[in-house]
Amino acid sequence: SFNLSVPVNSTGLLLNLTLVDFSKNVGRVSWYIPVNDTILPEIAEYSAGGFRTGESATFTIVVRDNICVGRVFVEYVTDCGDNDVINGTVMLSELEVGGYEGVLEIPVIARSIMYRYRVKDLSGNVVDTEWFREDVLDTVRPYVEFVSEDLPETGGNYTMRFMIVDNIGVRDVGLEVVFNGDIVIRPDPVSVGGGIWEGRVKVPEEAVVLYYNLSVEDSGGNWVYLEGRIEVVDIIPPGFKDITVESPQTGRQYTMELNLWDNIRVEWGFIVWSYDGERRENQSFECGWISGVVEVLLGRVPENATILHYRMGVVDEGGNWVIWEGEKAVEDVIAPEVVIKYEKALTSHFLMVSLDVRDNIGVENVSFRYSFGGEGWRECVSENYTYKIWLPSDVEHVRIMVEVYDVGGNMGEKEENIVVGDGTPPEIVEVKVWGSKGRLRFEVEVRDNRVGELMVWVLVREEGGEVKNVSLGKVLGTLGLYRGEVEVKGAVRYRVYALDGAGNVNMTEERSIKMRTQSDYTMLLAIISPAVLVVLYIFYRNKREKGVHEE
Repeated sequence: SFNLSVPVNSTGLLLNLTLVDFSKNVGRVSWYIPVNDTILPEIAEYSAGGFRTGESATFTIVVRDNICVGRVFVEYVTDCGDNDVINGTVMLSELEVGGYEGVLEIPVIARSIMYRYRVKDLSGNVVDTEWFREDVLDTVRPYVEFVSEDLPETGGNYTMRFMIVDNIGVRDVGLEVVFNGDIVIRPDPVSVGGGIWEGRVKVPEEAVVLYYNLSVEDSGGNWVYLEGRIEVVDIIPPGFKDITVESPQTGRQYTMELNLWDNIRVEWGFIVWSYDGERRENQSFECGWISGVVEVLLGRVPENATILHYRMGVVDEGGNWVIWEGEKAVEDVIAPEVVIKYEKALTSHFLMVSLDVRDNIGVENVSFRYSFGGEGWRECVSENYTYKIWLPSDVEHVRIMVEVYDVGGNMGEKEENIVVGDGTPPEIVEVKVWGSKGRLRFEVEVRDNRVGELMVWVLVREEGGEVKNVSLGKVLGTLGLYRGEVEVKGAVRYRVYALDGAGNVNMTEERSIKMRTQSDYTMLLAIISPAVLVVLYIFYRNKREKGVHEE
């Protein structure tokens, strides 16, 4: 057993062993043992520089190793903003003994970079540096271009559009606009996406030319400037204002008043109008002033008009036109009309009332009320302007009040006082019938809703078919009691009739009655026992005086 000191740069150990025994015999053996390298490479010095967008950054390092350096490289992570990173590895090449160098192309969108050196020898020993962070210097200037396709017009708003593209981002945009060399406006440009920036200015009416000066600074502090000149298009037409005080009203004459002006002079104009898109009319008018008022008579407004549509045009001395369209709501001043139609009004009947409602525009609501004499008003509702009113028997007049409201808020009303005729038949309250000795007597009580003479009679039909008309007379001193009599034989049928002065008739149902004769009673007495005969005789005597036997 023995110990050897292995040099730091050794890669293998060659052993030659010689053995001599006591007889002086000699034996020899040789073998090679690889040396395990456990010594880490040594980084002597390192440097990096040139971190600029779109340029190459250089990494240098000096490395020593006891045996031999295997690989030298740089690991990096680039921050490109918006959570976008680029990572990778740069292999360093040996330029001289122990000296290595490598180059990395910095992306144009890079903002910062983190990197570290890593050295690996042939034995696999690895040594790293710490992570270093460097801000990337932006050296790329923004790209700027004026991209508006339209031209500024006098008196209008003009939007100036610029294409601004930068690798990192725009920090500030300034815009100065000068009209005619003396009117200065500094709008605040805003980004509308896609690299487009807009600045909006109000073009003065007297503007002839527009000068602009755009300045752009990116996030890296790089500046760029853009200047330009644009001719202003003069499009100022004559001015106008409708100063008409009143609105058009249905069925009345309408005149529009227009205030017209121009920077030079108003020459003439025209107007085309129609109501609700119907028949169109037109009229022209002369002006000849810088500023003035013209009255245009449009004639009579149709009664059914709701909207006035008009189109006007005015031309100035320079040939500039102005055409405008408008509409005005027509004020409805015509009240609705209503006609009340009805048939003859009779008590104890329904009164059918229909309304003929007319309006120039349209009806919105109808109020229908009626009253009997001094009673209060009663509402009645219908969807088709037909109303049904029950007339009691004691009503002599019915008063109808109709109010119609149109869509324009106008109200039309109609009142009708209707005389109610008598349509209630007399009421036959009670009928009494009795008879004796072949004479049939009637007593009838009748009531009527109206005061007047009544006709009361009875139609009597005998067994043989003979019909007798019995007129009943009013009993003096009574309100409605009527009496009469007639000679009849045997069984009869009768019906009572009552007729008032208006022609209303009432009748009872047909009833039957039988008159008893003397022979009938004699035959009856012959077959009944004497005791019963006495009782029947007494009953018969009393009955003969009072009445009849009815069936």
